[in-house]
Order: sequence, then structure tokens, then C-alpha cells
Amino acid sequence: MLNNYGSGIVCVDSTHGTNSYDFQLTTLLVLDEYKKGVPVAHLISNRTNGKTLKAFFESLKLATGAITSDVFMSDDAIEYYDAWKSVMGQPVHRLLCTWHVDKNWSEKIHSLVPGNELQAVVYKAVRVLMTCTDQDEFQSLLQGFIELDENEPTLEDFMEYFSKYYAAPGRLQLWPYCYRLRIGVNTNMHLERMHRTLKHDVMKGEKNRRVDRLISALMTMTYRNIRNRAIAILKGRRTRKLSKILNSHEAAKKFTSSVQPNEDGTWSVPSQVNPDVFYTVSKVADEVRCPLKCDECNVCVDMYACSCDEHLIHFTVCKHIHTVLMASNAARTDDENVQDLPDSVSKEHEAKRVLDNIRKTKASTSVECAVAFKIKLETLATCHASSSGETQDKMSKLLDHGLEMWEKDRNVSKVSDLPKEPANKKIMQQPRFYSTKKRRLAAPSSSLSKPTEHQKEILKKQIMDGDLASDVISTSSGHEYC
Repeated sequence: MLNNYGSGIVCVDSTHGTNSYDFQLTTLLVLDEYKKGVPVAHLISNRTNGKTLKAFFESLKLATGAITSDVFMSDDAIEYYDAWKSVMGQPVHRLLCTWHVDKNWSEKIHSLVPGNELQAVVYKAVRVLMTCTDQDEFQSLLQGFIELDENEPTLEDFMEYFSKYYAAPGRLQLWPYCYRLRIGVNTNMHLERMHRTLKHDVMKGEKNRRVDRLISALMTMTYRNIRNRAIAILKGRRTRKLSKILNSHEAAKKFTSSVQPNEDGTWSVPSQVNPDVFYTVSKVADEVRCPLKCDECNVCVDMYACSCDEHLIHFTVCKHIHTVLMASNAARTDDENVQDLPDSVSKEHEAKRVLDNIRKTKASTSVECAVAFKIKLETLATCHASSSGETQDKMSKLLDHGLEMWEKDRNVSKVSDLPKEPANKKIMQQPRFYSTKKRRLAAPSSSLSKPTEHQKEILKKQIMDGDLASDVISTSSGHEYC
């Protein structure tokens, strides 16, 4: 899997709480052709410094060879990237997980910016910088934001922190959206989801003490991932990315605005929220290149580009692209027009081979266990006659214990008789739970929250004017979609 998909997107992160020795679990994960996270390697260590991570990546290099990745994503710890670069070489793009960046900003704003109102506005302002998708506009907004401390001296400490860690050369391209367009990954949520599955599903949410149990849980999870992937390839199970494409197709059917063709061969599609805003759709490829496609339109994510955030950031076939296809009658639904990827057949053969191996392994294991059990019983019967009386008594007690286990297992498999009750008897009401958590004081209305589209436009103007006016930024939550 690392050889097949390591050239695309590689994510690395560590988690704790998997054993009682405070050993960290570091996981290397790649995204497959459906943009689904697949863990490919694990490291259990008491440290996650550069030396340890370098040894980890060197062991991978010995097994798979050098991996030249297009995108490397991690949290803000520099050790992950430095170790990967020294062993595998420099990736084309290095990205920081936006969730970790947002978390760092929130903590520093609370500690370095005085006043709840000013904290709320500063947080919204840095979110405007992060979500800006135009590089020229981002540079202008960044310059205006850094100069805000001239009119607001209380922002000096935060601006010093922000300039050092997020606006310095070599760091500026790691976190804004405008430097990760059409890449399709923003956070390490694939790894977070994998760690949650390991702790709460495979390990059943129980505290684990032993490292060998952790290794066994990782092997179980790996087996499930391989099996589920093979089943998904054969049965065509719909992934989250494919579901999002289908939802966009259905949303485009309800699109009432008209599509305007442009002279340069592109199309302009108005926003549903703000009719004065237009998104530009352009065709960039003539054939299907990946399995992330709309089957009804026979269009994949690589064939068309749109200037909306849904396409640029999440890299999907958005509703604006679907609208253009429907309006220009470019959507092809005939069977003869549907294109299959050249490697789809080979992947199906590989999936069948994996499932056949799993079935054979299960069958051979079951037969081997039955044969071994029969041999043990025959050996026991032969040795019993020639054993001493004391040994025979001990063997008899052990056999009694085995018979008790068999009796319990047989009783559990039996269906207990249900009591005779009226057919119309109401079920017993379940006792209601109640919260025992101590309630905190109500959070101030200026708590940190992401800005709405309307607030973004106001904040952009304020940043360029060099004055953040908190009284014109409503802190109430809102949801707007393009």
C-alpha cells in the first residue's frame, strides 16, 4: 500500500493512551484512490524525537525503497518533517494540519490578547487569512493584519508570536488554503479517526496495560482494513467522497440559476446564497483519470475545475460543475460512454485474491485446530493408563474443568424460554439518565467562533483599513453555503 499510494498524500501523527507505559503510537497513513485513509506502518516508542522517527522511516525505506511523496502532512512538530525529508527526500508540498494550527491560535489568543471582544475579532481575522483562496489577496491581507498592532498596542505580543511562527519565510506556505488548492486534504482527521477506531472499537474503549495487546489490536485492525477494502472494490461500496459527489449532483438538479458561457470557453455560475457572486467553471481534462467520479455524468474530479471553496479545498465535483454539465448537455449517461479506468480490472483481481487467501487461512486454521485437538485427546488416552495415580488425578481435574467450560458454552447457546405474558402488555419503561456534571458559568457571547461569509467580507475591509472594529462583528453563529 505504501508503494502504491505513498507518492500521493502521506500523513503522520502520534497518539497516547494505548498502554500503561506512556509509549507513544506513531502511525504513517496514506490516502488511496478514493481518498480514504489507509494506515501502512506503526511505531511504538517512548520518544517521538528526530532520532527515533528517522530510525522508523529508515526501516520503512529498507522494506519499500525510497518514497517520493507529493504531499506530507503533520502537526506543527518539526521532527516529523525533518526526519521524513532526511530519509525519503523533500516532498513537493508540506502542509500543516489546519485543526492543529487552529488549536494553537485559539490557545495563544486566549493567553496573549486581552478582552473577550478583541479575542473574538482577532480569531475571526486569522480564520479569514487561513481560508483565503487567492494568493495575491492573501499577501495583501497578511500585510494589513501584521500592521494592526500599530493602531492596537495590545496586539503586540500576539503579532510577535504570529510573525515568528506563521508569517516567517519557510512557514508562510504551510497553513493557508491558497497554497493547497485542489489537493483535497486539510486536516489529519483520517489519522484521528483511525486512532479512535483503535481505542474505542478494536480495544472496546478499555484501558490497556500491555504492549503485546496493543500489537494484537493493530494486527486485528490491519486485517479488517484489508478485508473491508477488498470487499469495497468488489461490491463498489460508496465512500464518503463518492457520497459527497452524489449529493452535489442532486443539489445541481434543484439549481434554478442560469449558467453563463464565457468567450474563453469557461462558464460562470451564480452563487445560491449571493446571486452577485459568480464562480468560474473550466474544463481541464478530456477523460476520466480517477475513480472519484459521478457515474451519471461520467466526470471525475480531475476533469473540471471550479473557483468555489467546495472544489478548491475539498477537491470534489461540486454542484456548480454538475450544473454546467446539465445545462450544456455534456452529461453522458449511456453505457457506451461510461469509461472504466485501465487498472480497475487488476484491482478487482487483487481484491478477489485477498479474500480467497483470507478464506483459505480461516479454513486451514479451523482444520488444523480440529486435528491438533483430536491428536491431543488420543495422546491423553494413551498416556493415562501408564501414568501414576497422582498424575491421573491431576489430569482428571483438568478434564473436569474442560467439561465445565463445554457445558457453560452449550448452555449459553440455548435460547431461554420466554415468560408467558399478554400480547398487548406494555414494555417496562427504561429509567432515565440525568447529567451529574457540574455546570459552568455561561460562556461570553464573544466566544471564539469561525466567521460567516458576511463577516469575512467585513473583516477583509477592516484589515485593509488597519482597524478591527469589534462592535460591527456579530458573534452569533451562522451557516451559509455557496
